[in-house]
Amino acid sequence: MEILGDILHRLGTQGVGAISLKMAQHLLPLFENEKEGVRGGAIFLYGDVIYSGGKKFRQALKSHAFQALVPLLFHLADSCPDVVMKTKLTFLRCAILLKWEFRKELFGKLAWGRGLGAENDILIYMVESNFGNYHQFLMRALVYLVSPDRHLKLVAMKFIGGLLQDYFADLCFCLKKGDVSTLRKYLELLEQDPDSESRKFYKSFFEDVVELSQYVT
Repeated sequence: MEILGDILHRLGTQGVGAISLKMAQHLLPLFENEKEGVRGGAIFLYGDVIYSGGKKFRQALKSHAFQALVPLLFHLADSCPDVVMKTKLTFLRCAILLKWEFRKELFGKLAWGRGLGAENDILIYMVESNFGNYHQFLMRALVYLVSPDRHLKLVAMKFIGGLLQDYFADLCFCLKKGDVSTLRKYLELLEQDPDSESRKFYKSFFEDVVELSQYVT
Protein backbone atom coordinates (compact mmCIF):
# COMPACT_ATOMS: atom_id res chain seq x y z
CA MET A 1 0.00 0.00 0.00
CA GLU A 2 2.92 2.34 0.69
CA ILE A 3 4.19 1.78 -2.86
CA LEU A 4 0.77 2.59 -4.32
CA GLY A 5 0.58 5.72 -2.21
CA ASP A 6 3.99 6.83 -3.43
CA ILE A 7 2.93 6.30 -7.06
CA LEU A 8 -0.16 8.44 -6.53
CA HIS A 9 1.89 11.24 -5.00
CA ARG A 10 4.35 11.17 -7.91
CA LEU A 11 1.55 11.35 -10.46
CA GLY A 12 0.13 14.40 -8.70
CA THR A 13 -2.60 16.25 -10.60
CA GLN A 14 -2.22 13.98 -13.65
CA GLY A 15 -4.09 11.28 -11.74
CA VAL A 16 -4.59 7.64 -12.68
CA GLY A 17 -8.05 7.93 -14.19
CA ALA A 18 -10.45 5.01 -13.99
CA ILE A 19 -7.95 2.96 -12.00
CA SER A 20 -8.43 5.30 -9.05
CA LEU A 21 -12.14 4.46 -8.88
CA LYS A 22 -11.43 0.73 -8.96
CA MET A 23 -8.81 1.17 -6.25
CA ALA A 24 -11.33 3.02 -4.08
CA GLN A 25 -13.87 0.23 -4.56
CA HIS A 26 -11.33 -2.40 -3.49
CA LEU A 27 -10.03 -0.40 -0.54
CA LEU A 28 -13.38 0.29 1.12
CA PRO A 29 -14.03 -3.33 2.27
CA LEU A 30 -10.53 -3.43 3.77
CA PHE A 31 -11.59 -0.77 6.29
CA GLU A 32 -13.14 -3.67 8.23
CA ASN A 33 -10.13 -6.01 8.08
CA GLU A 34 -9.31 -7.58 11.44
CA LYS A 35 -5.62 -6.72 11.02
CA GLU A 36 -4.88 -3.20 12.24
CA GLY A 37 -2.12 -2.64 9.69
CA VAL A 38 -4.36 -3.62 6.79
CA ARG A 39 -7.34 -1.46 7.70
CA GLY A 40 -5.12 1.47 8.70
CA GLY A 41 -3.18 1.25 5.45
CA ALA A 42 -6.38 0.96 3.40
CA ILE A 43 -7.96 3.97 5.10
CA PHE A 44 -4.86 6.11 4.65
CA LEU A 45 -4.40 5.12 0.99
CA TYR A 46 -8.08 5.80 0.33
CA GLY A 47 -7.44 9.44 1.21
CA ASP A 48 -4.89 9.60 -1.62
CA VAL A 49 -6.99 7.64 -4.09
CA ILE A 50 -10.04 9.91 -3.96
CA TYR A 51 -7.87 12.78 -5.22
CA SER A 52 -6.12 10.77 -7.94
CA GLY A 53 -8.75 10.43 -10.66
CA GLY A 54 -8.27 13.77 -12.38
CA LYS A 55 -11.16 16.04 -13.42
CA LYS A 56 -12.87 13.35 -15.49
CA PHE A 57 -13.42 11.03 -12.53
CA ARG A 58 -13.73 13.61 -9.77
CA GLN A 59 -17.51 13.37 -9.52
CA ALA A 60 -17.46 9.58 -9.40
CA LEU A 61 -14.84 9.69 -6.66
CA LYS A 62 -16.90 12.26 -4.76
CA SER A 63 -19.82 9.84 -4.83
CA HIS A 64 -17.58 7.06 -3.58
CA ALA A 65 -16.17 9.28 -0.83
CA PHE A 66 -19.73 9.93 0.31
CA GLN A 67 -20.26 6.17 0.64
CA ALA A 68 -17.14 5.98 2.82
CA LEU A 69 -18.27 8.64 5.32
CA VAL A 70 -20.10 6.34 7.73
CA PRO A 71 -17.31 3.72 7.87
CA LEU A 72 -14.76 6.48 8.40
CA LEU A 73 -16.86 8.16 11.09
CA PHE A 74 -17.09 4.87 12.96
CA HIS A 75 -13.38 4.13 12.67
CA LEU A 76 -12.69 7.37 14.50
CA ALA A 77 -13.57 5.11 17.46
CA ASP A 78 -11.29 2.28 16.29
CA SER A 79 -9.55 0.31 19.03
CA CYS A 80 -6.16 1.01 17.40
CA PRO A 81 -4.78 4.57 17.93
CA ASP A 82 -2.80 4.43 14.67
CA VAL A 83 -5.95 3.58 12.71
CA VAL A 84 -7.77 6.45 14.43
CA MET A 85 -5.07 8.92 13.37
CA LYS A 86 -5.13 7.75 9.76
CA THR A 87 -8.92 7.85 9.77
CA LYS A 88 -8.89 11.47 10.95
CA LEU A 89 -6.73 12.47 7.99
CA THR A 90 -8.83 10.62 5.41
CA PHE A 91 -12.12 11.79 6.95
CA LEU A 92 -10.94 15.40 6.67
CA ARG A 93 -9.84 14.86 3.07
CA CYS A 94 -13.29 13.50 2.22
CA ALA A 95 -14.90 16.54 3.85
CA ILE A 96 -12.71 18.88 1.80
CA LEU A 97 -13.42 16.99 -1.43
CA LEU A 98 -17.15 17.13 -0.73
CA LYS A 99 -16.91 20.82 0.23
CA TRP A 100 -18.57 20.56 3.60
CA GLU A 101 -19.81 23.77 5.15
CA PHE A 102 -18.07 23.12 8.48
CA ARG A 103 -14.61 22.14 7.24
CA LYS A 104 -12.66 24.51 9.50
CA GLU A 105 -14.61 23.49 12.58
CA LEU A 106 -14.16 19.83 11.67
CA PHE A 107 -10.40 20.26 11.40
CA GLY A 108 -10.30 21.74 14.89
CA LYS A 109 -12.30 18.91 16.40
CA LEU A 110 -10.27 16.21 14.63
CA ALA A 111 -6.98 17.81 15.64
CA TRP A 112 -7.67 18.81 19.23
CA GLY A 113 -11.14 17.60 20.22
CA ARG A 114 -11.49 14.98 22.93
CA GLY A 115 -14.35 13.14 24.57
CA LEU A 116 -18.06 12.86 23.88
CA GLY A 117 -18.45 16.55 23.09
CA ALA A 118 -15.99 16.36 20.19
CA GLU A 119 -17.55 13.11 18.94
CA ASN A 120 -21.00 14.68 18.91
CA ASP A 121 -19.76 17.78 17.10
CA ILE A 122 -18.06 15.71 14.38
CA LEU A 123 -21.25 13.70 13.90
CA ILE A 124 -23.30 16.91 13.61
CA TYR A 125 -20.85 18.44 11.11
CA MET A 126 -21.19 15.34 8.91
CA VAL A 127 -24.98 15.13 9.04
CA GLU A 128 -25.64 18.86 8.68
CA SER A 129 -23.17 19.17 5.80
CA ASN A 130 -25.13 16.51 3.91
CA PHE A 131 -28.67 17.82 4.24
CA GLY A 132 -31.28 15.41 2.94
CA ASN A 133 -29.01 12.36 3.05
CA TYR A 134 -29.83 11.20 6.57
CA HIS A 135 -31.58 8.08 5.34
CA GLN A 136 -28.52 7.01 3.35
CA PHE A 137 -26.35 7.38 6.44
CA LEU A 138 -28.85 5.35 8.47
CA MET A 139 -28.97 2.47 6.00
CA ARG A 140 -25.17 2.47 5.64
CA ALA A 141 -24.78 2.20 9.41
CA LEU A 142 -27.06 -0.80 9.96
CA VAL A 143 -24.50 -3.45 9.05
CA TYR A 144 -22.34 -2.31 11.96
CA LEU A 145 -25.04 -3.43 14.41
CA VAL A 146 -23.77 -6.98 13.81
CA SER A 147 -20.08 -6.08 13.74
CA PRO A 148 -17.80 -8.39 15.76
CA ASP A 149 -15.87 -5.26 16.79
CA ARG A 150 -17.61 -3.94 19.90
CA HIS A 151 -16.13 -0.44 19.46
CA LEU A 152 -17.74 -0.14 16.03
CA LYS A 153 -21.00 -1.70 17.21
CA LEU A 154 -21.36 0.80 20.06
CA VAL A 155 -20.62 3.83 17.91
CA ALA A 156 -23.11 2.54 15.32
CA MET A 157 -25.81 2.30 17.98
CA LYS A 158 -25.05 5.81 19.14
CA PHE A 159 -25.16 7.14 15.57
CA ILE A 160 -28.39 5.35 14.63
CA GLY A 161 -30.01 6.35 17.89
CA GLY A 162 -29.05 9.97 17.29
CA LEU A 163 -30.58 9.92 13.81
CA LEU A 164 -33.81 8.38 15.09
CA GLN A 165 -34.08 10.97 17.86
CA ASP A 166 -32.98 14.14 16.10
CA TYR A 167 -34.05 13.51 12.50
CA PHE A 168 -37.19 11.40 12.96
CA ALA A 169 -39.41 13.72 10.90
CA ASP A 170 -36.88 13.85 8.05
CA LEU A 171 -36.60 10.06 8.03
CA CYS A 172 -40.39 9.77 7.73
CA PHE A 173 -40.17 11.55 4.38
CA CYS A 174 -36.93 9.97 3.12
CA LEU A 175 -37.27 6.29 4.00
CA LYS A 176 -39.24 3.69 2.10
CA LYS A 177 -41.22 0.78 3.56
CA GLY A 178 -38.45 -1.61 2.59
CA ASP A 179 -35.88 0.55 4.40
CA VAL A 180 -37.90 0.50 7.62
CA SER A 181 -38.34 -3.27 7.29
CA THR A 182 -34.57 -3.66 6.98
CA LEU A 183 -34.02 -1.37 9.96
CA ARG A 184 -36.46 -3.40 12.03
CA LYS A 185 -34.77 -6.71 11.13
CA TYR A 186 -31.36 -5.42 12.20
CA LEU A 187 -32.80 -4.04 15.42
CA GLU A 188 -34.54 -7.32 16.25
CA LEU A 189 -31.20 -9.11 16.02
CA LEU A 190 -30.15 -7.18 19.13
CA GLU A 191 -33.11 -8.31 21.26
CA GLN A 192 -31.33 -11.49 22.40
CA ASP A 193 -27.78 -10.18 22.03
CA PRO A 194 -25.41 -11.30 24.83
CA ASP A 195 -24.22 -7.70 25.14
CA SER A 196 -26.38 -5.74 27.59
CA GLU A 197 -25.75 -2.48 25.69
CA SER A 198 -27.21 -4.04 22.55
CA ARG A 199 -30.33 -5.21 24.38
CA LYS A 200 -30.69 -1.78 25.96
CA PHE A 201 -30.47 -0.16 22.53
CA TYR A 202 -33.19 -2.49 21.22
CA LYS A 203 -35.53 -1.62 24.10
CA SER A 204 -34.85 2.10 23.73
CA PHE A 205 -35.53 2.40 20.01
CA PHE A 206 -37.77 -0.46 18.89
CA GLU A 207 -40.95 1.55 19.51
CA ASP A 208 -39.49 4.42 17.49
CA VAL A 209 -38.99 2.09 14.54
CA VAL A 210 -42.56 0.79 14.89
CA GLU A 211 -43.83 4.37 14.91
CA LEU A 212 -41.62 5.19 11.93
CA SER A 213 -43.23 2.37 9.94
CA GLN A 214 -46.64 3.98 10.46
CA TYR A 215 -45.56 7.24 8.84
CA VAL A 216 -43.42 5.93 5.98
CA THR A 217 -45.33 5.32 2.75
